[in-house]
Amino acid sequence: MMTGTDRIKNSSRNLVFGMLKYIVTLLCPFVIRTILIYRLGVEYAGINSLFSSILQVLSLSELGFSTVVVYTLYEPVAKKNIKRICSLLAFFKKIYKYCGLFILVMGLGLTPFVRNFISGHCPDDINIYIVFVLLLLNTSISYLFCGYKSVLFSANQRDDMLSKASVISSLVTYFLQIGALIIFENYYLFVISLLMGTLLNNVFMNIYAKKMYPEVCCKGDIETQEKKKLFKSVGALFGHQLDMVIINSADNLVISMFLGLSMIAIYNNYFYILSGILSVLIMVSNSFAGSIGNSIAIEPKEKNYKNFIDFTYFIGMISSVCVVLLFSLYQDFMLIWMGPDMILDIGIVFLICFSLYVRQFRRSLSTYKIAAGIWEKDWIKPYIAGFANLILNIILVQYIGLYGVIISTILCFCVIDIPWETVVFFQGYFKDGLRGYLKVQFRLLLKTIVIGLVAFYISNCIYVATITMLIVKFMVLLLITSVLLIICSYKDEEFKYVIRKIKPMIR
Repeated sequence: MMTGTDRIKNSSRNLVFGMLKYIVTLLCPFVIRTILIYRLGVEYAGINSLFSSILQVLSLSELGFSTVVVYTLYEPVAKKNIKRICSLLAFFKKIYKYCGLFILVMGLGLTPFVRNFISGHCPDDINIYIVFVLLLLNTSISYLFCGYKSVLFSANQRDDMLSKASVISSLVTYFLQIGALIIFENYYLFVISLLMGTLLNNVFMNIYAKKMYPEVCCKGDIETQEKKKLFKSVGALFGHQLDMVIINSADNLVISMFLGLSMIAIYNNYFYILSGILSVLIMVSNSFAGSIGNSIAIEPKEKNYKNFIDFTYFIGMISSVCVVLLFSLYQDFMLIWMGPDMILDIGIVFLICFSLYVRQFRRSLSTYKIAAGIWEKDWIKPYIAGFANLILNIILVQYIGLYGVIISTILCFCVIDIPWETVVFFQGYFKDGLRGYLKVQFRLLLKTIVIGLVAFYISNCIYVATITMLIVKFMVLLLITSVLLIICSYKDEEFKYVIRKIKPMIR
């Protein structure tokens, strides 16, 4: 049986390698996106964003099986039931094969119509249909090869191995992409590099799986009753997957169809920074997911509730600092990076930052909700939220442009997603304690507002014209934000707990 110390060790290891993966997969694509825009043009970045969004919708065919299988594997992994692990893996492999074929067939069927998703001009020197097919192959390849083995690492709390495979394959991909852009200025080679990197990632994942889990293989079958149970859970989780895809992809599709490729590229320059920060925040929470799942499986609810509140506070503190710094530095960074012609209104910048905070508001609850396997009781919610978001997107973009796209997402989060998920989770697992959770969230929101106002005022007093000045400004604001957060939080019991847990990791 895994102890609390083991869980902290695994979470720390996952966090360290997750950070390494984050640094590589954020900084390198940043360099590549810059080269892409300056060497080929902003519309190429727009095509990349649009097609990625379309393929993300097709990837819904996975339905959330990986999440369900990881959750189902927690118990047999903890009890070292190899036979059951093998049968579940065999079942998941079969599902992934079907998903890969479905994505491939549906994508090929959609190929003749991709031009309809683009408003206005499209680059003349490339065939967008060929580009789409290449990106389609890149999406489907993991489903058809070794992608299913990723659940083994997640269930064993060894996401660090997935991070290692991703870092190595990503570095190779980025090297090839830079060569394709600088030496050949060829967008086709740029896209083919992605395909080669995905293949390499699958090869590494397969090697690691055979080395670490030689006793696990795809054999056996699960009972019909269990298949029904898994499909029932997947059916409920599919809606949640749909919700997130609409949130992440519908914005790009609507912007492209109504505002054009240039606007989607400019917006995605901002969203790239946002998603980079969001990725590290998700990585931080996901590094604890395996330990949380293990704790839920064997610890009493009282202990899990205490851990949940502390985890909420921990995630909230990090989120507050990130949101405050992002809003204070966003425009300075974009001016230096892309120049004055690709700057959005400060009102849109505020909405983008607020959307980050809203997304993070539900992060701890979502992590625990998934780990506890509570998907079925709010199965209808994602459909309502997702389609409400899409409809609001289409309506508002025609009246207030880009503002409407972002506002629709925030409204759906605040009015539908957050209240619904919170009530369902507490009714389905903890039964009580909702008031204590809301108090913690309210305190965090209040601190973020106060610290944000102070930081933004100070930010406007510091002029920035170079990268060096931006770094100095960042360090000053980071220090001020951190000090203010400590002053506002040092009496909180949750803050004291977080500090006690962080100290051994620093030493």
